[in-house]
Amino acid sequence: VAGTALVVSALMIAPNPFTPQSGWEPKVFGGRETILQRFETILKEAKEVRPHHLVILGEWGIGKTSLLKQFKKTAQKEGHPASFCAVHRFSEKSRLDEGIALLMEEVLLGFPKVPDAKDLLPQGKKLSRQPHVALVQFLRDLWERLEADLALILLDDIQNFDVIPQVIDILRAALSHEAVLEKSRYLFILSTT
Repeated sequence: VAGTALVVSALMIAPNPFTPQSGWEPKVFGGRETILQRFETILKEAKEVRPHHLVILGEWGIGKTSLLKQFKKTAQKEGHPASFCAVHRFSEKSRLDEGIALLMEEVLLGFPKVPDAKDLLPQGKKLSRQPHVALVQFLRDLWERLEADLALILLDDIQNFDVIPQVIDILRAALSHEAVLEKSRYLFILSTT
């Protein structure tokens, strides 16, 4: 929606009844009915009114990753493309352009087939323009190819951007950019400790 400010809310999640093991998913997803209902409301509002981006806060092993994956399943059942991206740890030597390039690549890989996808990514993980401009252009071009009325991008473990914190600043700025606000309808859900 033109002129709409970036809206973000945060949810603290309760302890997970599942015994956490990296990479394992619970056989039954339970104990999160309130959060799932809240997500369905956010999903409906994002489609009808405007995206209301969400941050999931919680300690390690509490079920943030499982919750994001459940959100993805729910969105896909509603017919919305959704990309789940696990943000890996970066080293102290990591550069901003590497962080943005990796973010773009992970987002693209998370979606089902996107026409001419290679055209959207920088060559050799090196951005040809300023990181903010590159991310805005990527989000705008990706939106045109998704052919959707709403698309979700779920970023897990964004605390791993701590060594290159400008990535989060650039993401926030890109989502607030007029070209993205007016020409796309993304719902971003981030998880962090």
